[in-house]
Amino acid sequence: MSSNRVIGILKKFINTLAILIIAGIAGFALLLGAFMIPGQYAQENVGKSINTIKEQGRYPNLVPWTFSMLDTYTDSVMLLSAMYEGDERLQDKALMDYKYENINMEPEFSIVSYFEDGKQDMEVTSYAKYWHGYIVFLRPLLSFMTYDAIRIVNTIVQILLCGWIVWLLYKKSLKKFIVPFVLSVVTLTPIAIGWCLQFSAVYYITLIGCIIILLNSDRWKDTDKYIYFFLITGICTSYLDLLTFPLVTYGIPMVMAILTDKNDSVSKTWKKCIQYLIYWGIGYVGMWAMKWGISSIAASGFNMGDVIYSLLYRSAGSTDEGIKCSYIMVLIRNAGVFALNPVIIIIFAYIVLNIKKIYKNKSMKIFWNYVKMYAVPLLLPLVWYLGTRNHSYIHCEFTYREWAMTAFAGLFALTCTLVDINPENEKDKYVALEKDKTNG
Repeated sequence: MSSNRVIGILKKFINTLAILIIAGIAGFALLLGAFMIPGQYAQENVGKSINTIKEQGRYPNLVPWTFSMLDTYTDSVMLLSAMYEGDERLQDKALMDYKYENINMEPEFSIVSYFEDGKQDMEVTSYAKYWHGYIVFLRPLLSFMTYDAIRIVNTIVQILLCGWIVWLLYKKSLKKFIVPFVLSVVTLTPIAIGWCLQFSAVYYITLIGCIIILLNSDRWKDTDKYIYFFLITGICTSYLDLLTFPLVTYGIPMVMAILTDKNDSVSKTWKKCIQYLIYWGIGYVGMWAMKWGISSIAASGFNMGDVIYSLLYRSAGSTDEGIKCSYIMVLIRNAGVFALNPVIIIIFAYIVLNIKKIYKNKSMKIFWNYVKMYAVPLLLPLVWYLGTRNHSYIHCEFTYREWAMTAFAGLFALTCTLVDINPENEKDKYVALEKDKTNG
């Protein structure tokens, strides 16, 4: 190994470690700042939305003819955390995720009881294994907005971000990918995401990640910028998410990166995909480790044993009721929920019609080449479900969204083929197949 390569590897290691340490310290500081805001304002605005929580129930389906389930249970946990006001030290409130709960009630009933009956039957509980970084945004927002108002703003902002991506695709002469993008986004049931705090963090990171790639792809090509982008994406996911469908924040931006990195060979694309996935994973796991490390030093009552037990439990092959979570059953449950979205019928028709067109054009070899090029994000849900069998079996009502990576990758591979066999001009062709031939 040459000295230049050793220096390059060492530089990446130092940069990665520095980014993780800075992210951990910054994440802690932001939470300290959030809890300096008096909780009484958040409590007042949450109290104004109690009727909404009572009326919608734990897991309401937003649109009757499709699977669009909300998660009032976890939204209530988030609201209870964000509005907490206690006598603990500031660093303990920032790291231990305290909240008032009636331990004999589920969170959506606890939050109603808090406002209707007071705190006399409540206990202070803690859920410290996560960062709960969403509090950095949610507590200030709740200081001047109700839960209902936040949901409306949330939906509007998410629509605007999707619109921005569509505009960028058009501007970059990628307009043929607009329909596949819209169809793929709908598989995530964005109507439910906008109305649910629990699902929004991953969606925001994914959309913003796509925007950043579309804005910078020309400048970032063949540089180290992508590895640090995916490192930071993993960090943000770990900081903000409560283990919903986190890998989407890698998979969908990765599809955009493959799309905009024209003319790479399949082997080179695979190498990049795996390298970026490793850095995403380092960011994701490393940021969690920073949380546990900082909590062990700075917080009172943090128990690392609870974290280890939870990690083992979430990857186990059975539930609390003793139901065996076989890998096949996990795949079937999640694929079954994914298929309940009516847009799957449109996607199926889109695929069949275009495969027929590709077959008639005798271009199936080009199509399979693109399938191979997008193979990592296409197949990644299979790996995720294997490693999180317990979690993905129990919570298939939201973990099914990992399949959106497969939808994105498959539809974009199909569309790349269509562009190659019928380009508007020669420079639009991706010519990856020819590249692979020349590379042996």
